[in-house]
Amino acid sequence: MKAIQHLQLRSNCLYLGSGEDHAEKLSGGFYDHTFIPEYAGGYSRHKYFAITYIIKGYGIFKDHLSRSFDYREGDLVLRHADTPFYMSKHFRADGWLEFSAALPQSLSDALLAAGILSKDLTFLSPGISPALLGAAEAYTDSLFCINKSTGAARAYAAILNFFDELAGSTTPGVASGNRKEMQRLERIKQLLDDVSDTTPLPQLARSIGMGYENFRKSFRRWTGLSPQDYRIQRRLNQADALLLHTRLSIKEIAERLGYSDITAFSRQYRKFRRVPPSSKRDLLPPAAGSALPPGTPPLDTDAGYGFEPAARPKAPGQE
Repeated sequence: MKAIQHLQLRSNCLYLGSGEDHAEKLSGGFYDHTFIPEYAGGYSRHKYFAITYIIKGYGIFKDHLSRSFDYREGDLVLRHADTPFYMSKHFRADGWLEFSAALPQSLSDALLAAGILSKDLTFLSPGISPALLGAAEAYTDSLFCINKSTGAARAYAAILNFFDELAGSTTPGVASGNRKEMQRLERIKQLLDDVSDTTPLPQLARSIGMGYENFRKSFRRWTGLSPQDYRIQRRLNQADALLLHTRLSIKEIAERLGYSDITAFSRQYRKFRRVPPSSKRDLLPPAAGSALPPGTPPLDTDAGYGFEPAARPKAPGQE
């Protein structure tokens, strides 16, 4: 793509406030494989908010919610301040290229408070966009400004423009252009919200007149999760509520949520929560009742993002 060919490899850091040791900073730029170690692995944790826009390369990203995403060119990763993440990087034959920005936590706090971001939003697939690359270049240019206050003002303006372009490029209506399809997917989403429903996903796809692969890709583009992962998250959210607020046995909870047996439930809970279901029981006060308190809603991860996340579907058999 012509928009990529003229990109210059450069990066800089602009410290804010007084004293460079503890001041917040704006940093980032364009990096290739000479700056990035291949197969970088292990969980990390940063004190700042960061974004990485993949221009060349691919790998696996795992966020602080234990969700795993296969990423490649055109995908974007958001790493929230002080949250653990894992990111492996694999170079193509022609190397690696990314735009990354490390942003002050005060900026991410403001975006979270405004509802533009959510802590649940960690992965998007806007594609390779000349508008996004232009905003990324403007941000990088600002970091080289001799006047620090002017550079900071331009950097904030550029990164907000980047998010504005990102919102436009990942809006469901723009991505699909098919209102009827969105309505059909909404019907399936409502069915998946019934955590006890065990209807096979291919059957649900057929019920709205879609082939399973097309349904799976469209659903993930719309919600940010595959249908299977969405169903799992809904079940585990309900499991958390039942474990914390009821005296139902773990076996009873597994049956209520549609699992074949307690072993299947415990295995899946450990995989996604990284702790056994019984660990939640340590938090349950002795006086807790045997049912959910009246008016207690189940946990819900569908926060308003300001724009919809879109993650790349995994290869067949990875769901």
